[in-house]
Amino acid sequence: MTSLIPRALTLPLPADTNLAVDLEELRLQALRRFGVLDTPAEDAFDEIAELAARLCGAPMALVSLVDRDRQWFKARVGFEPPQTPRSESFCAHALDSDDVLVVEDADRDPRFWDNPQVVGGAGIRFYAGAPLVTSDGHRLGTLCVLDTVPRAGDAQQVEDLALLSRQVVRLLELREQAGRLASEVVARMVAQEERARNQHLLDEVLGNTDVLIYAKDLTGRFVLANPALRDMIGPVEGELLGQSDYDLFTPEDAGTFRRNDALIATSGRPESFTEELNHADGGLRVYRSTKFPLRGEDGEVYAVAGVSTDVTELAAARSELKESQERWRALVEHSPVAVAVIAADGNFVYANPEALVLYGVHEREDIEGRPAGLFAPPGDLPDIRRVFDEVLAGGPPLRSHRRQLRQASGSVLTVEVNAVAVTYRGASAIQVELRDISTRAAAEEALRASEHRFRAVFDDSPVAMALADENGLLVDTNAAFGQLLAVPVSDLLGDS
Repeated sequence: MTSLIPRALTLPLPADTNLAVDLEELRLQALRRFGVLDTPAEDAFDEIAELAARLCGAPMALVSLVDRDRQWFKARVGFEPPQTPRSESFCAHALDSDDVLVVEDADRDPRFWDNPQVVGGAGIRFYAGAPLVTSDGHRLGTLCVLDTVPRAGDAQQVEDLALLSRQVVRLLELREQAGRLASEVVARMVAQEERARNQHLLDEVLGNTDVLIYAKDLTGRFVLANPALRDMIGPVEGELLGQSDYDLFTPEDAGTFRRNDALIATSGRPESFTEELNHADGGLRVYRSTKFPLRGEDGEVYAVAGVSTDVTELAAARSELKESQERWRALVEHSPVAVAVIAADGNFVYANPEALVLYGVHEREDIEGRPAGLFAPPGDLPDIRRVFDEVLAGGPPLRSHRRQLRQASGSVLTVEVNAVAVTYRGASAIQVELRDISTRAAAEEALRASEHRFRAVFDDSPVAMALADENGLLVDTNAAFGQLLAVPVSDLLGDS
């Protein structure tokens, strides 16, 4: 006979095989969550097993947990094996219901009469198992009692067994909760240690930089100020935190800071500013400030933080550079020499008025941004590029280099070029100076032509001719002169 005692929580086995498999996986996950499998014996569970055996007058009692392929015993009385295969398990059958399963004579029950634990082994004939049902409805195993002789199920004993099974579940859940709490405590301790390390790291960073780091709430009061900021402000009355810009700086400076902070709080976006500050020592310092919003978990801006770097020296250097560039431009703009700057890509980026005239254009827009090669004969481009690259790469400046220049109109001039590598607006470039020497080149060419004609007449003339220097010494003779004297021409040179 099988006796059933109803339980409060029921998780019926579904007819759908796939769903049954899914529920079994959830049950096994719940069992794993308790972390009790293969743990050492514990008095609390052993005592419940002993009490169950005593109340039921049974020689054997088990706290059995049904795993995927085995049943493992957290507590056992009168039963030696620590686990048995699930295929031999009475308890696996008890998982089909929240009710107590009673088998009065296993030898006569077709589910168990060929079970190795019945026909051999422990020789079990009687079994009563109360499922261990968790608060979320998972059946982990049973609290069961066993006997080697057939017995009738006693209603009071079955009820006592069910009551004790609930105590086993409470112990398991308390054990799991204690483990979870212990893990949370450890996690909190680890997190606190991590926060302490991070705080120490943050303190070291904030305390060992000359950059000003700060944060202010939306009313403009400081909630964070690193040592560099405190040193810059100097002694203040009371604690710096909680004070506003108007408490610490001149009204003009404070107004600028508040306007910039308000812009960040309103836009919700980071932005950089150049801010000037009158120091207590009377000096004016320039800061490059990057400010950004701080948001709470709700996404709302609750403060504005900033990082300010003193760029006074840099600003002064930039100002000096700007003045120097302006002086250079003023000199170059009024120079009688054509001056142009060619970027690394070969395009003009600057040309002074004389260069515009030389290149034959009227406006800077006609030349700036255009390739320098447009103003050179096509055949000269490879050599010009080679020389350009050599100078740009750090080679020696180009001095008195003669080139052909093709004006915008197509006219070709002869120019003398000086070139040197420079930095123009932060980028590598070549500065060239050009002089129109077309007239001189033409005169030199005419002189060479004249000399060529003279030489042709002198050498080929049948009339004996000779040239002497101011001392009367012969420096050149033609062939006819040598023939007249019957002396080799080379022997005559240097004679009077």
